[in-house]
Amino acid sequence: MHSLSLAGLGKYQEAIDIQKQLEKIYLVDKMSAAIIREYASDRAAQNYGYSVIWREICGYHEESEQQINFILNDLLPKMPMENVHNSMIILYGTLWVLKEKGMARKAEAAFKTFVYDRYYEFFGSNSSTFFFSIYEPVKFLLRLSGDIQEESFKNIEEYKDIKDWVMSEEAGLTGKIQTIPLCAMGRDTHSIVAEICLLLAVDQSQDKNDKKKLLEKGYKQALISQSYTKGKPAFKYAESHSERVLENILLKMV
Repeated sequence: MHSLSLAGLGKYQEAIDIQKQLEKIYLVDKMSAAIIREYASDRAAQNYGYSVIWREICGYHEESEQQINFILNDLLPKMPMENVHNSMIILYGTLWVLKEKGMARKAEAAFKTFVYDRYYEFFGSNSSTFFFSIYEPVKFLLRLSGDIQEESFKNIEEYKDIKDWVMSEEAGLTGKIQTIPLCAMGRDTHSIVAEICLLLAVDQSQDKNDKKKLLEKGYKQALISQSYTKGKPAFKYAESHSERVLENILLKMV
């Protein structure tokens, strides 16, 4: 918790230093179950997820990559599969780092394996969890980004469903209580919705009217994202995403 407090003040190097002390003593096989019994989630394991973002901010990209590999190969497979809230916090920052490094498809696969599919396996569509409102936008953005990065053949029906969703009233309605912790984890819902709008708008098959509507909604969502992240030391990584998406939307609106 000390490292999270430091990161909340924008003291990322100090947060990393504390995290490295944790990494010297934490043993997932011996400690995780006891931590979960006490706190309902493995708070120590969650710190590994946060630290991916901290290392990216500080420019420690090789360390970040090593941490991601540990999370995907050694940490998440040993977490209780039904504890999707715990897995989401551990994984969330990793998704956006992978996407930005051209590995959106890998991020999508990890999200489905450890969070999305497990939620529907253990709970079903009539249940909910704290970050459930982010599941669809995360899945949609990673799918669109993966298709672009790999120049894949797009599924026309799937893209129509994504467009129908992102233009609906529910898209981007995530409350403050979810948005603020997501900012600290690397990215808020509003910037995700804004980027979905952007990627659909630049698709060449989009007609001019739909493109205009998508860019207008994306612009509004990007501004909301900025209202949460701009100038906030605790949300530096999320702010960088928000700024980039807003700049690209403005370029397309000219």
